[in-house]
Amino acid sequence: NNIVPTDQTAHCTTVYRQSASWVRLGEYNIKVTTDESTGDARPVVHKILRRINHPDYRPPLAENDIALYQLETDVEFNEYIRPVCLQIDTSINRPYAIATGWGNTEYGGRASDVLQKVNLTLISEKECSEFYKPNRDTLPSGVRPDSMLCAGDTFSLRDSCQGDSGGPLQVPHPQLYCTYSLVGVTSFGLACGVKPGVYTRVSHFVPWIENIVW
Repeated sequence: NNIVPTDQTAHCTTVYRQSASWVRLGEYNIKVTTDESTGDARPVVHKILRRINHPDYRPPLAENDIALYQLETDVEFNEYIRPVCLQIDTSINRPYAIATGWGNTEYGGRASDVLQKVNLTLISEKECSEFYKPNRDTLPSGVRPDSMLCAGDTFSLRDSCQGDSGGPLQVPHPQLYCTYSLVGVTSFGLACGVKPGVYTRVSHFVPWIENIVW
């Protein structure tokens, strides 16, 4: 109950040589202490006890870009802090997924104070490979469909953007009411809304996650 699973990419655990030291759960508007007029939606801060990057993550390569945080204290669930299911199937039986984050609302713009949400089209392996060709610096094997997936909407320019890295890409759970499955974690992209974003495919890493958590 104190492991934050996969809602984080390995390249986010250290920024400008500074490691993340805490997580803030139940957040919506980062500028206010409480997010509801009733005052009961108070975000909760947990200190990070351990940062666990995937052992095969080798920057600047974009492969295996996933991490876990072990928190110092257990997480208490409530109306605003809920667990997410991990997608275990490679196939996603929905055409769209939901990305959320506090990143820039436009390329080169400023970060958002309020949590943003966008519905993104899941892009096929073939189409994604046309956008991202293999290169030896970051993608020597190109976009790997077993461990990566693409999502975006280049027609309406909807996309995740700078500052959204490590955020969730999720779909409604097919059986559990008001519950979501984590299918991807925001990893990288080119500009914002120009090309689909690339996400770490969670199902590929479930065995690694379970080996640590259990």
